[in-house]
Amino acid sequence: MWDERVGAARGVFSLASLEIFVTLLSGWILAPGRSTITAMICAADPEGHRSHDAYHCFVRAGQWSMTVLWRVLGVELVELLCPTGPVCLDLDDTL
Repeated sequence: MWDERVGAARGVFSLASLEIFVTLLSGWILAPGRSTITAMICAADPEGHRSHDAYHCFVRAGQWSMTVLWRVLGVELVELLCPTGPVCLDLDDTL
């Protein structure tokens, strides 16, 4: 199930970038304490299969769009949590 959900973001990244994204996302879930890039790397890639700089470069200068990623993941989340009905939101729009 994890691979299917994360695989939905496949179209947002190149193959190499997708692998880095999946590692960071896994590290975000597994890392105890603060979710810093370094903590995510330590949790998800303790053997150091990729250089430390590759992860930071991906976040800082990678060729991907946060807007597109959130759109893809948002659709996946709604389909997973509300497959048969409307999504009810309770928002405060005073700002």
